[in-house]
Amino acid sequence: MSLRATISRKFLLQMALSREGRNSVLSHYHFFLKSQYWDKNRLREYQLSKLKIIIEHAYNSTAYYRELFDRNGIQPKAIQDFDDLQKIPILTRDVIFANQNNLISQAIDKSRIQTVMTGGTTGQQATICRDIESANLKMGSAYRFESFMGRKPSDKMAIFWPAHIDFMHKRSFKEMIKSRYILGDVAFYTGNYDVELFQKYFAELKDINPEFIKAFPSALNIFTDFLVDKHLRPMAIKGILTSGEVLNDIQRNRFENFYQCPVYNLYSSREAGNSASECAMHSGLHIAMETTIVEFAEGMSRVPEGKIGYILITDLTNFAMPLIRYRIDDSGAGLAESCTCGRNLDLMSPVVGRLTDDFYSPDGRRHSGNTLGYYITTNQDFPIGQIQIIQETLLDFKVRITDKPTPNKRILDFIKAQMHEIIGNEINIDIEIVKELPREKSGKLRFVKCNYKPGN
Repeated sequence: MSLRATISRKFLLQMALSREGRNSVLSHYHFFLKSQYWDKNRLREYQLSKLKIIIEHAYNSTAYYRELFDRNGIQPKAIQDFDDLQKIPILTRDVIFANQNNLISQAIDKSRIQTVMTGGTTGQQATICRDIESANLKMGSAYRFESFMGRKPSDKMAIFWPAHIDFMHKRSFKEMIKSRYILGDVAFYTGNYDVELFQKYFAELKDINPEFIKAFPSALNIFTDFLVDKHLRPMAIKGILTSGEVLNDIQRNRFENFYQCPVYNLYSSREAGNSASECAMHSGLHIAMETTIVEFAEGMSRVPEGKIGYILITDLTNFAMPLIRYRIDDSGAGLAESCTCGRNLDLMSPVVGRLTDDFYSPDGRRHSGNTLGYYITTNQDFPIGQIQIIQETLLDFKVRITDKPTPNKRILDFIKAQMHEIIGNEINIDIEIVKELPREKSGKLRFVKCNYKPGN
């Protein structure tokens, strides 16, 4: 723990957050550090009380939920327990597309609403609104999950990210100072293997000397390839937190052996923030029960604990755009076991959805598949439904895109232009418009599929 981090945490961080209307973040963080040790009954009572509040609010302040409840004969006060939640129809991204304005609460001051784009790893975008206090709660929850690996707010953390959308906004000098010296976060774009860029990153990392890493597994894997190829010694890291896509055992073992530190698996999404994370026991992911209800379902109903189902998220904090039983196109399972760490938060298995392959550019370089997602599916001016990109050969790509919303010539030209910019002008792109995308045998969607094998 550095003197800079201690001073920032005690004085500068709260000042910086308060200036942005986020003065409650640290109080939420300290609350979560205590509430995670409540007994299970107290946690469930707290969670149920929050559920009743968000359902009542959704019915009274949004046109979508009022019409949905009335059409299905559901009275908000009839939702008295968690089983009653299954009466509410599932929310999908298609529904959000069709009901964008009707999902936004009329009771929230529009100046207190933030907009975020989703899409990337699941191949479909949606616009989600969130009130500032919800964002504060999510940030407090993020700090709580980072504490599982020993990080405190403002401790130095390097972030390896393939999400180009997060690097498109040119930050001001003031923003960079706040990020590096107050928040302690320094982000590096590692969506593709770039020796010249990575050499600059490595020099910067030696100067920063981060204690922790947060990363997409594929993005950190690509940077690790560079360190291995160049025979460079890794930074002295205390813990690695992976997010954004499935962490497989090969990646976990590689990171733990190469960086000589434990790896923690975080389940997170742009829609609902940080929903669950591993602790040092690695016996499952602790669900953020204070802010989120996570269900595992087939159809409208939950599956038994231990059985894999698709994930439904109910955000207990977002009063700007209530997300109730939101299907997020990931799969996982609830676990009946308790963790020996002493926290009484519900446990879930690691997520088994979010399938995406790496792809290759004409010069033979390997790129993270998530890079394509964040280039193509996060631009609000080009609304795109579900999309799948298949690399058949080094130069031949097939794109499948669903017909809702209707992909006009402007959108199709945008997709081609983005792919040519990212991959290279030499590639051939064949676009096919379909009713729905084919799923893997497991029932999951693969956003990027690479049939090309180097050397063939």
